[in-house]
Amino acid sequence: MFSTEKKPIDHYAKFGRRMWAATIDSVLFALLVLPVYEMGFDALYPIPVQNLSGVQFQEQLMMQTNIVQLLAFLDKHFFATGLFTRWLTDALLQTLLLATLTGICWRLWSATPGKMLFKMKVVDAATEQPLSDQQILLRLWGYVVSSLPLFLGFLWISFDERRQGWHDKMANTVVILSPAEWRGSVISCFVIPA
Repeated sequence: MFSTEKKPIDHYAKFGRRMWAATIDSVLFALLVLPVYEMGFDALYPIPVQNLSGVQFQEQLMMQTNIVQLLAFLDKHFFATGLFTRWLTDALLQTLLLATLTGICWRLWSATPGKMLFKMKVVDAATEQPLSDQQILLRLWGYVVSSLPLFLGFLWISFDERRQGWHDKMANTVVILSPAEWRGSVISCFVIPA
C-alpha cells in the first residue's frame, strides 16, 4: 500500500499552477457564493444607521489633522456605531464559509474546482490516498500559518523538493498532478458522487 519509490518532481504540482487554481477558486467564490451569502448576512445583520454618508465620511476623515482627532473621529463614526463589529463579523464568517467549502471539496473530490480544472489532487503525502478529516483541518489551519509571515509558507512550494507549502507539511499532504484515470472536471464538483 505504501510506496517507497521516490517520485519525480514533475509528479507534484508547481507553484504557478496551484496559484492559478486558487485564483479560479477565489473568483468562483466571489461570483457564486458571496452574493447569496451577503444577501443573507445583510438581512440578519443590517448596516447600522449612520449620520454620515460614505462620501461625507471620507471627506471628514481626510480633514483630521492629528492622530488624536483621527482616533476620536473613528471612535465616533466607525467603532461606536457598530460598523467595525459588523465588518469584523462579516469577514470572519466569510473566511469560515470559504474554509468549510474548501474542506468539503477536499473531502468529496480531493480537489477544489480550480484544482480540478488544472488536473490536480490534494492527497496524503505517504499514501497518495484521500485526506483524513484531521488532515483537512490541519491543512486549513496551515493556510493561516502559511499566510502570516508575508505568505512565505506558500512561496515555500517553489523551493521544496516535493513542492509542499508549510500547510502541506503540517498536514502531511502533497498536491499531485492527477493520474490519467482521474479526470475530474469543474462540473463534477457540483454533483454528489455515488
